Amino acid sequence: ERGRRFKEEVERLRVEGLRAKR
Repeated sequence: ERGRRFKEEVERLRVEGLRAKR
């Protein structure tokens, strides 16, 4: 499903953003 792939990408971006913000 596309939603599943999209959610995985969004989670990765969120983790990267959190790491970069810290």
